[in-house]
Amino acid sequence: MGDIFGLQALELPTTDAPFIGEVRDIDIDDLGNMVLSGVNENDATAVLWYNQTDVFETQEDWTVVDINPLLPDPMQETQFHGGCR
Repeated sequence: MGDIFGLQALELPTTDAPFIGEVRDIDIDDLGNMVLSGVNENDATAVLWYNQTDVFETQEDWTVVDINPLLPDPMQETQFHGGCR
């Protein structure tokens, strides 16, 4: 049947301004690395999280990418529904 895969709750890191976020998609490559795609609910802008290590248990194991500073209009609502690792 394969390896057992389990999930546990983890408070993911946020940007400089903490926010409520929602993960909409989990993408896993063949090495088990992950990218999580979602939205910053406070600003309604897209956010990505990706793992830095082969452990996924603490905030330090994850990096957050906020695309808001990259937008021509930072007030524009955006969201991710998927990612690719």
